[in-house]
Amino acid sequence: MTNRLLDELDAALGGGDAPDPVRPSAAATGRNAVFLEGVDAALLADAAAGLGRLDATVDLLPEHRRRGWLARRHLREAMASARLDGDMVDVDDLVLAELDTLPRPGDVDLGAGRWILGMLRAAARRTPRQLFTPRRLGAFARLRLKGAPPDDERVRWLTGRLATPDAVRAALERALAPPGLRALAERAPPVGAAGLLALWHGAGAADAVAGAPGRILAEVWLRRGGWLRRPVAAVATGFLGHRDRYTPDAGAAWTRNLLEALVRSADEGLQLQRRLDAAEAAILLACPPRRASSLPALAALLAERPALTAEDAAAALSLTDRAARGLLGRLADRGVVRELTGRKSFRAFAIAL
Repeated sequence: MTNRLLDELDAALGGGDAPDPVRPSAAATGRNAVFLEGVDAALLADAAAGLGRLDATVDLLPEHRRRGWLARRHLREAMASARLDGDMVDVDDLVLAELDTLPRPGDVDLGAGRWILGMLRAAARRTPRQLFTPRRLGAFARLRLKGAPPDDERVRWLTGRLATPDAVRAALERALAPPGLRALAERAPPVGAAGLLALWHGAGAADAVAGAPGRILAEVWLRRGGWLRRPVAAVATGFLGHRDRYTPDAGAAWTRNLLEALVRSADEGLQLQRRLDAAEAAILLACPPRRASSLPALAALLAERPALTAEDAAAALSLTDRAARGLLGRLADRGVVRELTGRKSFRAFAIAL
């Protein structure tokens, strides 16, 4: 059974795709006079250096650890973005909900976090030029959540949060109007990202839908402008502990606030990489593997996945469920892995960061 509001919204955003509304920016060549206008150049350089270092560091990680880093970065960003919109989400709850091992029914706040998490994952897979029309954004944001049952916490959150279909469409059209996007493309990419978020909130899109899609578009904008190769920026994460600095209506002060948030976010991303490296090594130190041991492969699997069950580990490593439970139990006893559910059965384990 499909929710009527979401069906109407899909119809309101219907029609053929428009061409990419943002023309190639002259700013990319550094010749445009407005590229750095009114920007604190030192702060811009700090943000560029921090994010560039993070981008390069993630690029050099072993594949399993890169996937694990990105998965955890997305989880924390989903939590941070949901909280900026007033929804209190816990990262462990998100992890357990994704594993279908949450030891309680999901609430609507968790629905917000899961919806944002889905968008973050989708944005990471997309070409940065694909999202900047109302229809493309509506499809990307999965405003209908096709296939989800009506009692799914994401559907319950969306149906309680969205404005009317016509209001959603009008707000997205204002926020993503081609003239405004073209003007932003003449600025340095992080300045354009700040302007994009100002447009998103000023056009009423944050009220009609939520602030989270706008923050994801801001991260995509940085990749679109050539600042980043990978989706590492995590805009909302930079405002954790600094909620009062999230002021998209504050003009030039907002650009500074966003640049400072990007510096903080880059630093947190590098700290996450270092903790993940150390945590994988700690598993092997805590339980030195014997010959033909499955422990190195289990350590890599725990680094790659934010959490897993004994059954997941057994299937991935060709072990019996009993052997996988024994290995994970040993690691939990040594404090290098933590159990998330608090239960004696249907348990889930995560590497201790």
